[in-house]
Amino acid sequence: MAAVVSIPTSRKSTIGTWKVGIADVTMDSSYPTGGEALDPADFGITTPYIVLVGTASGFVAEWDYTNKKLIVYNQGITTGSTATGALANGAFIEDVDAAETVVRASNTAIDTTYSFGAMKEVPATTDLSTVKFRVVMIGE
Repeated sequence: MAAVVSIPTSRKSTIGTWKVGIADVTMDSSYPTGGEALDPADFGITTPYIVLVGTASGFVAEWDYTNKKLIVYNQGITTGSTATGALANGAFIEDVDAAETVVRASNTAIDTTYSFGAMKEVPATTDLSTVKFRVVMIGE
């Protein structure tokens, strides 16, 4: 099954010579690596020049102009190959409520914020069927 694009006729419009399509995109129950393919024609657009995607349920998405896909990201980390027994030092990681968890980051200092870098694409086959993004396409 693919993502479902629902767009009422009233949400297709023009601004000058540009066409505008606004739709709610409900993701699929098995996310494909590289993003969910969307057809700009479903938005009333042939060539999208600007695509704006809102956040949804803690996920962020971006439009891949080359491949015409909606790529979904969330904050994640990739674990290394160090055995768990080797992590005897370092500070505990805080959760969203600022409470220390049982997760320890090796060789870290207390009360310090570390960047994990850019968000990661959600893994293949992730169930995003409850996630709905509002997408605005502007183009020809």
